[in-house]
Amino acid sequence: MLSGVRQTRRPLTAGDARKAARKGKGHNMAKQSPKAFPVVQNRIVAMQTGFQKDFTPKQSLPVDGQSMAQQAILGQLGTFLKALTDVEDTRAALAQKVVAKAAAMPEIHRFLSDLEASLKQALGAASPLLQDFGIAPPRAKKKLTAEQKALMVASAKGTKKARGIIGKNQRKQITTSGKPGLVLVDPTGNAVPGLLAGPTPPGSRLPLNVLSVSTGDQGSANAGSPAAGAGAATSTAPVATGGK
Repeated sequence: MLSGVRQTRRPLTAGDARKAARKGKGHNMAKQSPKAFPVVQNRIVAMQTGFQKDFTPKQSLPVDGQSMAQQAILGQLGTFLKALTDVEDTRAALAQKVVAKAAAMPEIHRFLSDLEASLKQALGAASPLLQDFGIAPPRAKKKLTAEQKALMVASAKGTKKARGIIGKNQRKQITTSGKPGLVLVDPTGNAVPGLLAGPTPPGSRLPLNVLSVSTGDQGSANAGSPAAGAGAATSTAPVATGGK
């Protein structure tokens, strides 16, 4: 504001007040959530019921700066109610159309695919006329030179070696180093030969022979325990010798 300059303002009139009120109402309604519309709709319906029940066509009320008779008020309420209900009806119809669209997509794709296949068969798979139907022509296969093929083979071999990729016959030759064995012991803690095989060492196809050596022969403290006479497997100490 410039100093020394007196500013005058025009006094507000009743029309200005009504315009400001209408502007404020519209602004507030635009910010209302969808949950507020059912409340407004119920207010309109209640107003219609009241004016139809308690007012006569000859009666009028001052509304928004003008006198409105019963029929005019009911007509305005009906216009507002239709504006709200049309939105809900349109939304429900749109939801149904969206569901129908999703349900029709598989049939649409199948029909277009069959139609495209028929066109290719009738006109030729490489026909330039297919572009008129929105069908792209097939891409020409890129021909490689002898040098490019050699480079591709060398690159593939290098990748295979770096990744350790091998064939199925080579995979069959790779096994674990040796195999574990099981030994059955008698109640005295001695191994029963011939019933279960001993472990197979790496590089051998035959299991080791298992000699029966009880824990008592080794001077273990477990020899005098009750478990030694019960035939527990933990009370034995089988010794493996060389394979056959």
